Amino acid sequence: MKTRRTTLKDLENAERAVNNLTEKVNVKVSRRYNYIAIDLYDKNGACLDTLVAGLTKREALTVLEAIKGVLVREKL
Repeated sequence: MKTRRTTLKDLENAERAVNNLTEKVNVKVSRRYNYIAIDLYDKNGACLDTLVAGLTKREALTVLEAIKGVLVREKL
């Protein structure tokens, strides 16, 4: 079974889903040196920290899905 290629649109959708669940911070996905980084920003747009860098698109999507899963469970 062949898996579907992860696109930047997939990452944008996952980023939006995570940010819909947060109140004080946002995550931002960006490309750095042909890899993906996930940064943490406050609501005013100031960068707080780089959560992880050097990921493939598939790895970044997995991280965003994990963050979303944690946030969903926190809301229960």
